[in-house]
Amino acid sequence: MTISMYKASVPVFLQFLTSLSAVLDKAAAYAEAKKVEPAVLLNTRLAPDMFPLVRQVRAATDHAINGQSLLLTNALPNFYFHCTTAYDILRQCGIELGKRDFMGTPVSL
Repeated sequence: MTISMYKASVPVFLQFLTSLSAVLDKAAAYAEAKKVEPAVLLNTRLAPDMFPLVRQVRAATDHAINGQSLLLTNALPNFYFHCTTAYDILRQCGIELGKRDFMGTPVSL
């Protein structure tokens, strides 16, 4: 069975970027409701040697737009890592998120 690079990547990227967008919307609502400066959330890290939330989100979007040669060995694993880390940072900040927020809804193309 053959599968195209498009089918192997685009539905996954759309599903997780959509859920990441929803998670970030929840974070914005949290910041407003709790009177937390958005910069506090955007600059939060899980560990001192890790990128902050804002860079995790940027890395996830960067990996989603990179090409076929890196897709299976680099882009997908890094994409999942940065989406997961962005989600984890927001959970650590107290935003109420669950597995369904992280997973989003599968996108059919």
